[in-house]
Amino acid sequence: KGYGAALSIVENNEFGRIKAAIRELASQQVDYIVVNVPLTQEMAEQLVEQFTSLNFMFIDVPEHSKVNYVCAEHTEGAKMAVQHLIACQRENFLLVTGPNASTGSSLRRAGWRDELTQNGKNIVASYEGDWDAQSGYLAIRDALAKKQSFDAVLVANDQMALGVLCALNELGISVPDKVSVVGFDNISDSAFFTPPLTTVEQDFLALGQQAVKRLLDSTEQSPHSYCQLILPTRLIVRSSTSVKTKQGENAQEILNHLDKARALLQSSLERN
Repeated sequence: KGYGAALSIVENNEFGRIKAAIRELASQQVDYIVVNVPLTQEMAEQLVEQFTSLNFMFIDVPEHSKVNYVCAEHTEGAKMAVQHLIACQRENFLLVTGPNASTGSSLRRAGWRDELTQNGKNIVASYEGDWDAQSGYLAIRDALAKKQSFDAVLVANDQMALGVLCALNELGISVPDKVSVVGFDNISDSAFFTPPLTTVEQDFLALGQQAVKRLLDSTEQSPHSYCQLILPTRLIVRSSTSVKTKQGENAQEILNHLDKARALLQSSLERN
């Protein structure tokens, strides 16, 4: 389209820092701003009212905000993840959410809870993560230290799911036989996790393209109309989920028990 681009990265989501970043961009005489940080409806609408010379497109704001936004269908994606785990005969669910300030995380959490409640499934515990792998890892360590019993983990992004898988592996808990794990995002590395991660895909490329395209077209809108686009998500099934085996034991565990039994029998025969 012949435009240049400038980036301003905020270290945290404090509203004053976000406004300072926008003022910095405005000083560079930009015409359009894509805001990809979690904001409440009130914050997003306040930015539009305060910076009237700029055209905004938001990515992480509540639906029905009176601003232009593009987002993924978080709620339906979350429900697809739950439906898949229910089909895998999972009963007891651990939730690892993103930060409460994130609209995407809140929608995913709500989708999980609604679907689980409607199907009479048990939510063992819910942990708030920070999108990083460590928070997923610590959630699992804490849950197991408290002797919480679960056979499925729903995680609000793939990076935290990486931490979940790492903790389960360290503690000798088989994935997917004992515990199935589903992430969200379908980042490029998720297919190479151990095991490869079942996840809900949101199309980041399409989100970026549509945000820019709709933003450039927004100058043709009437003052009180908004471009509000929700892109579909889809479930990508990989090896971190499977149908629960009988009594929660897989074939390898049964073989291990048999080996122990043979060893005990052999030891008894030798003593006699």
